[in-house]
Amino acid sequence: MKHSRPLARQWYRAINSFFSSELFRVQATCRWCSHRVAEVPSSHVFKKQALCDKTYDEAVLALNSLQSNAAQIEAKRQQNKKQSDNLKLMTRSLSQVGVTLDQLNGINIVHITGTKGKGSTAALTESILRQHGYKTGFYSSPHLVEVRERIRLQGSPISQEMFGSYFWKVYDALSSQLEEGEQLPFYFKFLTLMAFKVFVSEGVNAAVIEVGIGGRYDTTNVITQPLVCGITSLGIDHTSLLGNTIEEISWQKAGIMKYMCPTVSVPQPGAALHVLQECAQEVRAPLFEAPPFDARQRISDTLPHLGELSVGLSGDVQQKNASLAVQLSRIFMERQADRRKWTTPTHGRCTLPLVCLSSQYMQGLEKCKWPGRFHKTEREGVTYYVDGAHTSDSIGEAFKWFRQQSTKERQRLEAANKETRTILMFNRTGTRAVCDLLEPIASGLRGSEFKFDATIFCPILISSEDNTDSNDRRIVPELQLSEIRSHKDTWIHLLSNPSTTTHKSHDSTHKSHGPIYKSHDSISKSHDSTHKLHDPVVHLFPSLKSAIQWLSRDPDYCLSECSTGVITPELVDADVHLQVFITGSLYLVGNSFFYLKEKF
Repeated sequence: MKHSRPLARQWYRAINSFFSSELFRVQATCRWCSHRVAEVPSSHVFKKQALCDKTYDEAVLALNSLQSNAAQIEAKRQQNKKQSDNLKLMTRSLSQVGVTLDQLNGINIVHITGTKGKGSTAALTESILRQHGYKTGFYSSPHLVEVRERIRLQGSPISQEMFGSYFWKVYDALSSQLEEGEQLPFYFKFLTLMAFKVFVSEGVNAAVIEVGIGGRYDTTNVITQPLVCGITSLGIDHTSLLGNTIEEISWQKAGIMKYMCPTVSVPQPGAALHVLQECAQEVRAPLFEAPPFDARQRISDTLPHLGELSVGLSGDVQQKNASLAVQLSRIFMERQADRRKWTTPTHGRCTLPLVCLSSQYMQGLEKCKWPGRFHKTEREGVTYYVDGAHTSDSIGEAFKWFRQQSTKERQRLEAANKETRTILMFNRTGTRAVCDLLEPIASGLRGSEFKFDATIFCPILISSEDNTDSNDRRIVPELQLSEIRSHKDTWIHLLSNPSTTTHKSHDSTHKSHGPIYKSHDSISKSHDSTHKLHDPVVHLFPSLKSAIQWLSRDPDYCLSECSTGVITPELVDADVHLQVFITGSLYLVGNSFFYLKEKF
């Protein structure tokens, strides 16, 4: 026994040496399971502590290692692999984590796709079903601040403890069955598997599943027997994956339709509707159209005191989403009681009748919260108007909402002799055309006295040291600064284009009071004023954190010229109330919420 302590120290040194490296390949026996794990490819390496502590942060770190980086995504696009193989592999992966298709179909699924409004529609549908007494599960993407927001039970994100527990169960099950040369599923597929595992294990009896991208080949489309499917407004987005025309994109979205399963859509453009009808006939799926939302469609004789119904989500476009959510919920509940209902194929355009709304419907609509969309939050001296719109149509709707809401606030503040300034803060994710996204805002400014006193462009990413959940490998940090310089040039061009400049209108909703401060952006140069709609004040920030600090008048804000070549501006007078419109990317919105410590 006299050698036990030296031997123990030797073992300690050896083990500590092995685990002291920053990263390692998982090829040893896991501490919490009895089998040997197959070696994980270099793209799926995660920090050592994940094996030992199994905390939420370590689970998120391991999950982030499953992300496709920008190069992998581009390679996948170029390879043009047969996408239908994705669903075959998904079915196999489901079995590996202990979920059968019968179990999956047994949780009673509402499957929702679309280009715009699918997240809001899904949230409204879940809220209505929860108010009717169902135990709901809700799977959506992307998250704003924490990844666990994507998987919800009874309207709330699962806890960190539950997330960590299910993550390692799924990870362990998949790792133990990897064949030679196989990789673990990538990020979104892994989370989809995990969500289905959670919903089945936790006894959910109403699951609202939002499609990731497209529909036909999306990993969520492993579902074979949903109770009802929903299609929100269709438009042009994700063209590199879905196609360049509305017909191609509609075909992808229509892929969630199933045999004898009713599908409800909002009114669609003619070309899109034609494709939906053809696909519905092909699979013999009844296709219906949701009617226009009527705020008076309540049971007035039994609930006369409630007055006119309101939807908990702001924005005029939410009326359309609310109508679809009501119809999906109605059909879901009728089919949950009798699956033979709503199975007769339809022909032509079939608009559904209005639903007489009970108190459960009304409470579901009124109490629904979906952060990051038409979202208003106030801080001292600042009101943030936030919308994660990332298509030109959605940004146009968001700008319309911002203009209406900020005008009301400004009139109230100016009546109290409070000075206001409006600021646009923008960035985009992926390869979406910046010109197309900014054009609806520039168009809304032309011929109007409504102006932005300043515009901010800053990187989307935040430090992983601040928030592990924010680590997105698809965004290349080195390109962020060059991209925001390009965004600035695009914005100035849109405002300066003489072919689109119009004469001053009589719109007096807001008079620009001139710059808040003199522009200190080292890249900003004066332009020929004869071509300008107005003199744009544009600032580039080296980080999102510095931009939020500037807007918040944070005493920790540092006025300096960084190695990036961007000179940050002086702080704004604390007596000026700022109205900040943040849009263009849900990732920009979510990371802004993180620094603002927004609660939702």
